[in-house]
Amino acid sequence: MMRHDLTGVVLAGGRSERFGSDKRIALLDGASLLDRAVAILREVAPRVLVSLARGEPAVAGLEAARDDRPDAGPLAGIAAGLRAASTPLCAFLPVDMPLVPPALLLALADAAGDRGAVVDDGRGIQPLVAVYPRSLLPLAEEALARGERAVHRLALRANAAALGPDALRAFGDPDRFLLNVNTPDDLRETASRPRAGQGRAPRAPRLPPR
Repeated sequence: MMRHDLTGVVLAGGRSERFGSDKRIALLDGASLLDRAVAILREVAPRVLVSLARGEPAVAGLEAARDDRPDAGPLAGIAAGLRAASTPLCAFLPVDMPLVPPALLLALADAAGDRGAVVDDGRGIQPLVAVYPRSLLPLAEEALARGERAVHRLALRANAAALGPDALRAFGDPDRFLLNVNTPDDLRETASRPRAGQGRAPRAPRLPPR
């Protein structure tokens, strides 16, 4: 199912320092991580952008949303996506999380309202697998202007909804689909037999109940 009030944004402006090379072009089952992220988002949104750091070369066939602050991390990518979007909601997906189900993004969009929605598997929130409304752009830009980089604080300030462990299990095993590919070993693990706790993205504090 595609939502026409949703723009997809691949967060792909990182340096891939732990991976050792550009992880966007790393292959998983014959497809690059970037192509996989784009394909996931194209199942739910008619327009998909790729968030790139300022000065990075464009990606052929993809529309770029440019971070306008160097070294500001994924919060700058989120702000860039919100700024470039033409729909009320934006679905964000990191390029290095290739197993996120499209249905999860749709559930986040359903829950987002005017405050956004994030994943919380019981260990903490995943503020980068999220749907945020464009109305949060001023909040994101204010945080960047203060030198803030932590995306989970944006979710906290917005009082974003959180899909908890019970809701997540409806989409499969969260220990699998929330795997984060930080290193070549993580990529091999994802391609073979992902195990709980391997390759997870860093966790932020849990959101309070809405």
